[in-house]
Amino acid sequence: MDRQRKQSWIGTLCVVLSLLLAAAWWMYSPTALRAYRYHRDEIRLRQELRTIHLPPKTANFSVKVMHVTGDTELESMHRTDSDIETVNAFYRQEFARLGFTYQGVMENTSLFCAPRYRASFAWMPQSFSALDPKTSQSGTRIYLIYLSGNDGKC
Repeated sequence: MDRQRKQSWIGTLCVVLSLLLAAAWWMYSPTALRAYRYHRDEIRLRQELRTIHLPPKTANFSVKVMHVTGDTELESMHRTDSDIETVNAFYRQEFARLGFTYQGVMENTSLFCAPRYRASFAWMPQSFSALDPKTSQSGTRIYLIYLSGNDGKC
């Protein structure tokens, strides 16, 4: 082979290998980037959840992570012996302290918004509380706090 033909062969080989490498990257990267994004968002939401104080006579007994339509949501379930009005008032003040704005009530769920997060606070029906032996005592209620990322629009 003469020198020019050898250089042409090497150039073609480099282009083909580069295209194969790029194809492999695009096949692998969306999955890896999505997993990284879910993990990063979960850590961020768990840190935000830790900053939310609980009202008196309340215990956190479940935290669940959900990945819904590309977003990460955190669901925190709590058990309390306090009355509904006291807990509602407490969380309105607590979310305001953390920079959330109250957006109103929709279907028995209080909605809050901050520049980086959305939050909602909902009471579980009393019939659901009766199914759990730990909450079947009179006066014990269950409520949920949902946290999710926000694109900055409130």
